[in-house]
Amino acid sequence: MWNIKMDQEFHLILQLIPEGSSLLGHKIYSYASAVHKMQLLANLEFKISELALVVELLITAHNCFTADCNMEGISSILKKCQNVVSHLLTLRSWKLIVRLLTGVRRYTEMTYVFQILRTNDQFEFLLRKGSRKDNALKLALLDYLKKYCPDNHELFKIVALHFTLFSEVALLWEREAQSVIRNLIAISKLEMQNNMIIPENHGYVLFTNTDGTRLCLNKAVENYSHATEFHLQGEKLSKAMNSAKQAELIALQISLLKGLPNNGTALCLLNLNETQISPLISSELSFDQSLTLVNAYNYTPDWASVLFEQCILRNNVAYVNSFLNHISLTDAIANDISRKFLAANIETPCEMKSMRNILIKLPSIHTKYRIASELGFIDLVEDLITGGQLDYLKDTVWKKGYRG
Repeated sequence: MWNIKMDQEFHLILQLIPEGSSLLGHKIYSYASAVHKMQLLANLEFKISELALVVELLITAHNCFTADCNMEGISSILKKCQNVVSHLLTLRSWKLIVRLLTGVRRYTEMTYVFQILRTNDQFEFLLRKGSRKDNALKLALLDYLKKYCPDNHELFKIVALHFTLFSEVALLWEREAQSVIRNLIAISKLEMQNNMIIPENHGYVLFTNTDGTRLCLNKAVENYSHATEFHLQGEKLSKAMNSAKQAELIALQISLLKGLPNNGTALCLLNLNETQISPLISSELSFDQSLTLVNAYNYTPDWASVLFEQCILRNNVAYVNSFLNHISLTDAIANDISRKFLAANIETPCEMKSMRNILIKLPSIHTKYRIASELGFIDLVEDLITGGQLDYLKDTVWKKGYRG
């Protein structure tokens, strides 16, 4: 044992005295307390080497008590650590403060050290001296930041960069955003019940346009934005896109509240299930709003049904124009709309005009001709024939054996 490294292999000594660890711990602790008392009385004549000895003795005593699961001994160490840290703070000995913290490794009980270091702009000193492999330190730092300085984005970034914790920090921001949303929805449900509205019967939660609601939604947007940034730094592009989509969805929710009077209500677009999405995009939202919604939920709509509802039954001309800015009007979609149109036995001029408007925008000539013929849109058929499409139609729709 002559070549043993006390700071790294002290556990080997403890293995030799399995039933005497606490006894050894008490002796070391007593000596550390005596040395520290002498340094306190020495005032300006203190020796930093003696204080360094106190720190190492307390760490060693703590190891003894930990090996023996002696909670009373551990408690006495933690109490003494607080006194020693206070003394070291007056001396501004950041090195010994950090050594004591990372040596004892009771980060939850010694959160006050994080606060001391942050207040004195020495947080980066802790990161330099702390081991990158110390998982307990990583988790303790993240927990501290989340609890005591959630808005200090730069500090989160420094810790994430040091420990390569981009994904973990991003997940913290996402969970925080989800928690804010869950609480807001729970409060909104209670408000609905107070107004004699049963959320389950209504089908959707209603958000009230108040300062509190807007504050929560803005907080959630900010948290998802931070999550997106950290996912990007961790090169998790897919997760970054998902976080960004959630931020866009909440921004859409905020926009729905903007035009309302105080205490007015808007449908909640957050935490929806699939059965709630389809009615919203078919009747309540514009196309651009619908696109934000379906992207956030990775939902694939039946666009033919949506276009039939919005553009034909509701005569929403702007909807199909916005749709075509992002999605192609395919033959399959046009055929589905046509079947729905025929099944509904529609004859009103307004709805006929809306259907004709959709067909005009269909790129496929032969599908356009066939559907126009089926629906009896003679003027549209004549336009195709007289518009220079006659030869093409002869080679496709009119060709013997052709099946559209």
